[in-house]
Amino acid sequence: MFNGQDFSELSEVEMAIYHFILANDDKIAFMRVRDIAEGSHTSPTSVMRFIRKSGYDSFPEFKLAIKQMVTKQPYGESALDDYFDILNRKNFKNDLELKIDLCADLIMEAGTSIFMGIGASGAIGSYASRKIANLGFNSFSLTDRTYPFKTRLSSDKQNVMFILSVSGNTVEMLDVIHQMRPDDRTKVVVITSDSTSPLACKADHYVDYVSHSDRSHVYHDLSSQIPCVFILELIINRIRAKQA
Repeated sequence: MFNGQDFSELSEVEMAIYHFILANDDKIAFMRVRDIAEGSHTSPTSVMRFIRKSGYDSFPEFKLAIKQMVTKQPYGESALDDYFDILNRKNFKNDLELKIDLCADLIMEAGTSIFMGIGASGAIGSYASRKIANLGFNSFSLTDRTYPFKTRLSSDKQNVMFILSVSGNTVEMLDVIHQMRPDDRTKVVVITSDSTSPLACKADHYVDYVSHSDRSHVYHDLSSQIPCVFILELIINRIRAKQA
């Protein structure tokens, strides 16, 4: 719900508001801006600044998001059905097979394949990179945008970088793409749920899927990574088929 906002960079005042909301998320929907300010020992102006920084245009919009999160139905049979439905064909574009084939070719022709992501996406990138390496290709994963990865790129072959981001709005990954431009030696592929996101728009290629945002206590991202893993597995299996 907080659109990928990096809460590790909050100021002390914003952290006070953050922790108050965490401790009182079941009451926020019934509070005024002034109530939150008093409870967090801050000011109404600071509360509104925090709300806007979190991606909301108004306090009513913020309260509605909190209420929907708190009143979400508990896990049950319908939720289990939803998980089985995640890999339904309708959640992927008709050109998925063509894009999988393209990604497989990019990896097989590349001097180096890089997988980058933050948080859970980073862990999945590490998983994909290891499997690609197991197939005999030069591959590594990164979660730190400050790492000097250009020193590890091939100088005599084209490289490919896969950026994993459910929202497609990850600021750190946008910074990485900016570092890559201009660089004709490296193709950027974004795997995301939003084909209109900044990352998808700046990439050379993208593979998208349908996924719904899911967050705990509003800001902890619990969105399913199953579609992303599925796409990566398809790419890996396509490479194996081409090697046979």
